[in-house]
Amino acid sequence: MKNFCFRTAFFVASAALVVLLGSIGGYWIGLKQNPEQQLVMNQLSSVLHADSASGGKTVSTATGRLDENTECLFVLDHQTGILSCLIINPRNALTGGVYIANVATQLKLDKLGDLDFVMVTGYNAFGLGGRTGNLRPASCVCYVVEGTTGRAIAYSLSYDRTVLAQGNVQQGALEVVWQGAFRPENLKRN
Repeated sequence: MKNFCFRTAFFVASAALVVLLGSIGGYWIGLKQNPEQQLVMNQLSSVLHADSASGGKTVSTATGRLDENTECLFVLDHQTGILSCLIINPRNALTGGVYIANVATQLKLDKLGDLDFVMVTGYNAFGLGGRTGNLRPASCVCYVVEGTTGRAIAYSLSYDRTVLAQGNVQQGALEVVWQGAFRPENLKRN
């Protein structure tokens, strides 16, 4: 009986290995035979960078790209109006930076609590800060919109790539790159 179980397990493992190797080989051969598909996949992987955003009653979050290898997490506390950007260090998966802004103050919001915040990220086309020494502008912008007042603001940051590479934590203020309104001031929501 032991011999039968051993042969059965060996046969099943061998069959699984053959199927796995066949699948990998078929995929690789398919890519080699279809260079157009491989070109499209390479172009898409260099263009597509998924960002996401989510909001609740007291907090909103959004992710964005600091650079091609590093992600940041934006968190807006609706109760305080404080926007934090946490850089996630790709080398050690720890916090590599903390940047902060007071959205409530910068949007001149009279009161907090019953505000309607929405937040998303986009691409930094402004070239904020330029390249100065080790400082690099982030690849993303964080847009914060407040629905009851109709005011909006966009933030980005410059970071030190050397500090990030060393695994140290850097900190600073988020920089305003744009501010405006999507609704005339005299048309406030009731």
